[in-house]
Amino acid sequence: MRTHAPLDPRHTSTQNVHVLSPSPTWWRRLGQNRLLDVAAVVLAALSVVRIVQMLPAQAARNDFAHYYLAGKLWNEGRDVYRSELAPLYAEHGFHFEPDVPRATNPPPLVALFAPLSRLPVGVAFWCWAGIQALGLAAILWLAHSILGDRLSRRGWLFVVCLTLISASLYWHFYYSQTQLLLGALLLGAYRLRRQATAACLLVCAAGLLKLFPLVLLPFFVRSWRTAAAAAVFLAGIVLLTGLNQWQGFVAQAMPVVAANAVNSSFTFSLPALVAQLDSAAHGFAPPAAEVQFWLRVGVVIGLLGIAAAYVVRADPETRFALLLVAMLAGNASTRGHYLVMLVFPLALLATRVSLASGCGLALIVVALNLQETMRGEWFDRSPLLKVLAIQAPLYGMLALAALLWKTRRAEQGK
Repeated sequence: MRTHAPLDPRHTSTQNVHVLSPSPTWWRRLGQNRLLDVAAVVLAALSVVRIVQMLPAQAARNDFAHYYLAGKLWNEGRDVYRSELAPLYAEHGFHFEPDVPRATNPPPLVALFAPLSRLPVGVAFWCWAGIQALGLAAILWLAHSILGDRLSRRGWLFVVCLTLISASLYWHFYYSQTQLLLGALLLGAYRLRRQATAACLLVCAAGLLKLFPLVLLPFFVRSWRTAAAAAVFLAGIVLLTGLNQWQGFVAQAMPVVAANAVNSSFTFSLPALVAQLDSAAHGFAPPAAEVQFWLRVGVVIGLLGIAAAYVVRADPETRFALLLVAMLAGNASTRGHYLVMLVFPLALLATRVSLASGCGLALIVVALNLQETMRGEWFDRSPLLKVLAIQAPLYGMLALAALLWKTRRAEQGK
């Protein structure tokens, strides 16, 4: 885990719009112009080339190095969460990130990466990059499988191209992250939702890797039987990975995660916004107790947003899409690369838009991709304005939820 940049010192998705309804002649001619297709494909190809060119330098830094070294600690039977990583970074020639001095991921993710940590660094890195690419392919395939021909072939071309162009995807590969894998597991669960036990186990698997996907579990639980199966699965994995490791994770890792959620220009969520506003009001040097208080207030607000998504009366697709958005907006540590998980909500909304709401969707896509810190004397003079400005992706998520709610259909059979 690595934050994009701290808020102090001062410096510091994505996806898819396809307008389906009739529009004025000028807009229709523009929308039908095949040069748009060519431009989208060219930009997508250039984005892929950019990612591939960037990748080799990341084999010695960011989250890959973090995962790799945590996996080595696991393989050696050492205390993963109480061991300082700095000596291991130096030993393997990795770039050390001082704000993440110890392992910060849940034990199942460390255990999942442990086999890769037995491989040479270069081989392990490209294996992990391949797993990320498979996760992306799975998300796109599952979204198409669920939505089918409600988007034309041209519409799906733009979904794929805008996903490849998105800032979220670039940063996901830059940081060697896990959200493509999580997104594939959650979309797979929705695809299998009629097989409730299998769907619940997929959500549990995603939740064991990063915890926050567990907020989606109630959506898939249909009976006491499926709830019991999920509970047994979760308890079994916790015991299998070791209670002592989980205790170390809670005591040592979670405080580091919380601290980085506050002092980061790359965290986009309601809890982070609340805590960052308080931090900015204190010149980015607030009392530690106050930081914790406002972060908890933000978490409560985020949980209320998730609860609101659960009570919306709408078709299952809309409810699931709203929950995905609420999950990210309500999670204290939602980084820019987490937004790759919004492919399905955006594609779903693209099947419903008119010209007016299509313009709104385009603005949402732009907002989700504004993941760079606002720099300049004007922003630096006003910490509060700076915090508000960098949260453009959060506003995009909130607008996406609003449009999904506005275009929802009446609840149908599941």
